Amino acid sequence: MPKTGKLTESDALKAAAEIVRKGGAGALNARAVAEELGCSTQPVYSLFGSMEALKASLVDEAKARYHAFIEEYILRAGRSRYECFGMGYVKFAREERGLFRYLFLERAEEDPFLSEIITEMTEIYHMPEENAHVR
Repeated sequence: MPKTGKLTESDALKAAAEIVRKGGAGALNARAVAEELGCSTQPVYSLFGSMEALKASLVDEAKARYHAFIEEYILRAGRSRYECFGMGYVKFAREERGLFRYLFLERAEEDPFLSEIITEMTEIYHMPEENAHVR
C-alpha cells in the first residue's frame, strides 16, 4: 500500500499489470491485486466496483503503454508511420510480454491502431483498402 495509506486506481492498475506480467490473465483476481498491494480486497472493489471494471481499466492501461511504444518510434525522424506501428508492436511484444499477451492473445483485442495502419498502407503502397484490411 502507498505510504500515504490511500490506495489509488493507479496503484491498483500497476499491481494488476504486474500480476499479468508475472502470471498472465489467469492469475488476475481481486485477492492477487490486494496481496500485491498489501491490503484487503475491499479497497480494490471500492475503487473499481468489480473485477470486470478493473480488467477493462487494465486494457486501457495496456493500450496506453502500447501507444507509448509506437510514439517512441513516431518521434524519431526517418521512418514512415506504418513502419513505426510495426516497430512499436514488436518492441511492446518483446518488452511487455505479459501485457502483450493480455491485450492481443488472451483477450483477442483488435489492434487499436488498425484503422491508422490501414490508412498508411493504402497511402504508402497505393493499394485498395479491402486489400490492406487482412482478417
